[in-house]
Amino acid sequence: MIGTVVAVEPYEIRVNEKITLTEKFLVFTETALGNGYGLDIDDRVVMISSNGGQRYLVIDRVAEA
Repeated sequence: MIGTVVAVEPYEIRVNEKITLTEKFLVFTETALGNGYGLDIDDRVVMISSNGGQRYLVIDRVAEA
């Protein structure tokens, strides 16, 4: 699943026009957070859902070509 960061502190990631995930539903890998640099607004991220869609693991940023 691909999402777009729409807010930081706290993080919010938009999955589609109807669904925006708040930080309480998100778990981040160190890779996703850029080894301490964090994510910026408009960054696109790759996620997978767990716990039946109750939590989402943010794996990494999407590389733009």
